[in-house]
Amino acid sequence: MKVGGVAFTSNNLFIVIVTFVLMLVLYLFFKYTKIGLFMLAVAMNVQTSRLMGIKVGPAACEILGGVAGILIAPVTFLDPIMMGEVQSKAFASSVLGGFLSLPGAIIGGLVIDVLENLVAGYISAELKTSFIILLIIVVL
Repeated sequence: MKVGGVAFTSNNLFIVIVTFVLMLVLYLFFKYTKIGLFMLAVAMNVQTSRLMGIKVGPAACEILGGVAGILIAPVTFLDPIMMGEVQSKAFASSVLGGFLSLPGAIIGGLVIDVLENLVAGYISAELKTSFIILLIIVVL
C-alpha cells in the first residue's frame, strides 16, 4: 500500500495504527481521569506514595511491553536479545523527545528513524545502532 508516497506493508500499517490508538488512549487516560492523575502523582514520588500506604507496581509497563513485543515480533528475528535494538531506539526516542512527554517521545522516534535511515543510506548500514548510541551521548 502507498500512503502519501510512502510504501507500507499491511503489517507495518497495523503497527502504526495500534501505536497511535494506544498513544491516544494513554494520553486521554492520564490527562482526563482521576485514576490517571493519581497514577501520575504516584509516579512523581514513589517513595512518598509507598510511605502513605499506596501499593506501587509496574502493571501498566508490563502490559505495554507485552503489546510492543507482540507487535514487533513479526518484524524482527527471533533470538534471545530480539528486543535489544528496539529498547535502545525507544530509550533514544525518550531522551530526544522528553521522558515526560508521550507525543514528544513519538516525534523523537520519528526523527531518530529518519536520521537512522540517512546514516544507513549515506554512510553504512552497520553504523545504525552505533549512531543511536552516539545520539544518546550527544543529547545527554
